[in-house]
This record gives sequence, C-alpha cells and structure tokens, in this order.
Amino acid sequence: TKKDATALPPGMLEEITSAVSIPTVAIGGITLDNVSLLKDTGIDGVAVISAISRADDPLHASQAFHKKLKGVLSR
Repeated sequence: TKKDATALPPGMLEEITSAVSIPTVAIGGITLDNVSLLKDTGIDGVAVISAISRADDPLHASQAFHKKLKGVLSR
C-alpha cells in the first residue's frame, strides 16, 4: 500500500533467506497474481493485508492465498 516501496528481486530474497537462521516473511504488495514469484526464494511466510481486506470476498481471497501458498512456501 506504500506508493514509494520497491520490490526486492527474487534473487535477493534467496540471498537473505540463506544468510539468516530465523524465519523470513515477505510483506508488501503481495497479490494472488504475483505470490507465485516468491516460490524457491526460501521464505517461510507472507504477510498479506490489502489483497484480502480490499477483496470483494475476503474469505474467498484468504482461501485462495492459502491454496496458492502451499506450493510457494519452503517450510
């Protein structure tokens, strides 16, 4: 939701997740259309607010995220 935020390239996410021993969570600008780009980055979770709270059907949106994330998250 921040207009001046920029996305990290997936390669940088991979560098971060392999360099730390704590769980990593991607946050910001995540939608159903782009969440699959996070596959193989090593992230442990995502934080999604706008894509669910602003959806016409928030329950359906959260269920769709849950389904998609099963193939994205590494752990």
